[in-house]
Amino acid sequence: MKKRTFLLIAVLLSAMGAACAVQAAEKPNVVVFFMDDLDFSGMGAGYDLMQVSSSERLNDGEPEFPVIVTPHTDTLVEQSLVFDKFFITSPVCTPSRFSLLTGKYASTAYNLKNDFAPGQSVHLIDWTPHVKQGQYTLPGMFKSAGYRTGIVGKLHCEDGYYKMSALYRKYTKQDPLSPEVEAELTAAHWDFVSEVKELYQCDYADRIYFDNAESKYFPKQVKGFNLDWCTEGALDFLEANKDEPFFLYFSVNYPHGVSGAGRTRFSETARRKTPVGMLDTIPGVLPDVEVVRQQIRDAGGNPNETDSLTMVDYALGAIEQKLRDTGNYENTIFIYLSDHQKLAKNNPHGAAHVPCVIRWPAKFKQQWRTDA
Repeated sequence: MKKRTFLLIAVLLSAMGAACAVQAAEKPNVVVFFMDDLDFSGMGAGYDLMQVSSSERLNDGEPEFPVIVTPHTDTLVEQSLVFDKFFITSPVCTPSRFSLLTGKYASTAYNLKNDFAPGQSVHLIDWTPHVKQGQYTLPGMFKSAGYRTGIVGKLHCEDGYYKMSALYRKYTKQDPLSPEVEAELTAAHWDFVSEVKELYQCDYADRIYFDNAESKYFPKQVKGFNLDWCTEGALDFLEANKDEPFFLYFSVNYPHGVSGAGRTRFSETARRKTPVGMLDTIPGVLPDVEVVRQQIRDAGGNPNETDSLTMVDYALGAIEQKLRDTGNYENTIFIYLSDHQKLAKNNPHGAAHVPCVIRWPAKFKQQWRTDA
């Protein structure tokens, strides 16, 4: 498992090392598109579903999968290096995210000794490791190679998590939020974003969530992951840095246990919610959810089961289109993977085996597979 777990880190290191040896205009860009709780059955037609983890098979007969409408993801898989036996370091989110961002196991995190007394039993599988100030990180690695670096979306590995979660819990049941409370939460959010930029050595950190955005202690007014808002932030980064080599870490908080729920997650109100208050208008980067739901019905699927996956697919498509519009599509290494599977969560084999594909159009155009 260790060999497979760190293969992605090795690929990124190799890309960075190669980048150091060429002129800036030739350096490959890198985009990491990080899903949350994505099962192999959420990959749609592009993936060979007969090669999925045994945790997704039925006791009798062949596996049964829902109809997934994800045309951009399907095309991505068809044009990528596909890792059939890729294992992340943990079957739960925070430790696996720590490993991707640092290249280290969660057991090396500095706060281990602070969270557990000497001799105390440690459940490392779902423990929350934190990145230490000054620690070498994936964005920092690319920054040292002359890249512009950006982070957008969900994070979960920072000391500021404690402060933010305690603050949000204070106001969980306050409805509506007073202007004073909203101002307090907004100021705390921007303090956290500043911490993220320094911690990960990022030129750009925006549209950041310190935890799962649907957690029960989030006040109603800020509860929910705004995919439109985050996608817009990713597009802004790609536009602003189109003439320089860049690294973007785009972390989505979906499907996160539920592949459907689109009518709730993408209602008009939900699409205006952010940690810094309500947007005046919905960013015009993703389609109306009812249009998406009809597309799923037309394909023979049930939108109540899969519409969130299709909305995320549109976000992927928007990022790909921005890469084309800025002339960076061919020379961008695009890495798509999940922090773990939802099925068999906390099981080191089942949930740690995750979808992972890497595309680099300038170097290869067709799918090839590896079980390394």
